[in-house]
Amino acid sequence: MCDAQRLVFMRQRVGFAAPGPAESLAPVDDERGVQVTEFVDSWPTRQISIFGNEWITSLDDYHPLVGMTLGDQPLPEGWRPEDEDEETEFLTREEFEQLWAEAMRRRASSP
Repeated sequence: MCDAQRLVFMRQRVGFAAPGPAESLAPVDDERGVQVTEFVDSWPTRQISIFGNEWITSLDDYHPLVGMTLGDQPLPEGWRPEDEDEETEFLTREEFEQLWAEAMRRRASSP
């Protein structure tokens, strides 16, 4: 895995209310947060969604606020960082690991 290409980026995210099946997910305008995703060889491997004090990780398959907690598709073939919009921020490995550690701390201390 030492030859793997690793990429981490953060995007603005709108939370979702999920009253029924996934197809009925509706945006919740006042629940804006960020989504931080780690990709290895173009595939998402870990993800953190942060909405205020709520930190949701990809350790759970589903959360009512965000739906699936980790994408199941790779980045598109030929994808380049410059293809992302201005709201996308790229993070270093260390920055992501700090966020992941904080998410794990919060997870361990929640009831």
